[in-house]
Amino acid sequence: MSISQSELLQWGTAHSTPGEARPPLEPIDPKWLEVILGKEDSIRMKDCMEIIQDAAKTLDEKESAFDELEMLVESLDNANDLRPLKLWAPLIEIVSTNKEPVLRKYAAWVMGTAVQNNHRAQEDFLAAGGLDPVLKALAKDSDSDVRGKALHCISGAIRQNPTAIAAFMEKNGVAVLASVASDGDARLLKRAIFLIRSLIEEESPAVAAKAAEAACANSVPEMAADLMMSEKDDVDLVEKCLELLTVIASKHSELLSAEFKARINEELVPSVNRGLPDGEHAISPEMLQRLLAAL
Repeated sequence: MSISQSELLQWGTAHSTPGEARPPLEPIDPKWLEVILGKEDSIRMKDCMEIIQDAAKTLDEKESAFDELEMLVESLDNANDLRPLKLWAPLIEIVSTNKEPVLRKYAAWVMGTAVQNNHRAQEDFLAAGGLDPVLKALAKDSDSDVRGKALHCISGAIRQNPTAIAAFMEKNGVAVLASVASDGDARLLKRAIFLIRSLIEEESPAVAAKAAEAACANSVPEMAADLMMSEKDDVDLVEKCLELLTVIASKHSELLSAEFKARINEELVPSVNRGLPDGEHAISPEMLQRLLAAL
């Protein structure tokens, strides 16, 4: 539990003896106040960034500083202080250009934590120009951990924020999410599919319609169907693809071609359970039925 300077003064006054003569007190050195009270979070955040940007520091020291910074921005107040402390720009620069994957990962992670359920930090992230570099990291970074944290950041930055979603759509963000299919990282792919589905299912009707249109324009339904047939051993992935298709079909069936609907009936339904023992199913027959009913 931290103690403020005011509380410390009150304690000293309460425990002093009235009328007791005492020598004049020397001013307290600020360094001792820091030892007693601890540094303010804003100072700790700046100190972390100084370590991260210091070429003389080791990679381990920079990782430790990033770990502390990520913990600090879990507080909404601290996340909102990234702008006045001028820390958005270095975070964006690190995720864009740093040669160390672990530091690029941490930069995306810190930003993703800061914008989570925080409208003001989302706006600050957009104003600082963070969306383009993070989308680029998701699409092109050579490290899967960096791409994972970039997706985490994008998801946090746009959810429940019409301005951020509009910017995301303008930059064809759904196409970037769809490009994850060629990545080979099943975990990342599931999260990308889940985010596309969330945009269509949970956001406002106008956003949902645009997201569905973007998904269909970028062949996301076809991608989901292909994955369901080729990756049926991964039940979780198959179910996420099925849920996405069901949401698109139930809300925006007009966007799906007659040929695609026929393919679902003629190829997908028989394929997902082919080769399994009688009575076993790769996915729930009830889930498949919901999709067929929505088409």
